[in-house]
Amino acid sequence: GAFNLPLTPFSDAAGEVVAVGAAVTRGTVGDRVCPMFFQSWFDGRPSAAGRRLALGGTCPGVLQEVMVLDAEGVSRLPPHLTFLEAATLPCAALTAWRALFVEAELRPGETVLVQGTGGVSIFALQFAKLLGAHVTVISSNDEKIARVKSLGADAAINYKTTPEWSKAT
Repeated sequence: GAFNLPLTPFSDAAGEVVAVGAAVTRGTVGDRVCPMFFQSWFDGRPSAAGRRLALGGTCPGVLQEVMVLDAEGVSRLPPHLTFLEAATLPCAALTAWRALFVEAELRPGETVLVQGTGGVSIFALQFAKLLGAHVTVISSNDEKIARVKSLGADAAINYKTTPEWSKAT
């Protein structure tokens, strides 16, 4: 779709509710919240309507000191998480969770291939291991391969030095 420029970028954030509208019944001043990446997708299967309002894309992103969001477009944070920790959840963690448990319906003992070592990949590794899956990670960086092994990857393969990595496990 088209983007309106200038565009306020970014989608990962957490913050505190500083005001609520008169008709708002969900949330109060002082709540610690994260904005949802898709401000128009609350449940169900993905759809064009659900994806029409994407923070930092089709609507202003979070790189601002104060922003106005629909009360349905935020989730409260668990009290034990910092804002920095919680800001990783709505995009990377939920993407990994949905891929593994909604789309793939992952079960204990199954095998997962994780491509790379970015945020979604690391969450996928951790979620899959918590479930009891076998996880193989591919990366082109040996330092990152060592890190994912320390995080519980059952196998990690450098796809640059092992071009036929799919046969290596």
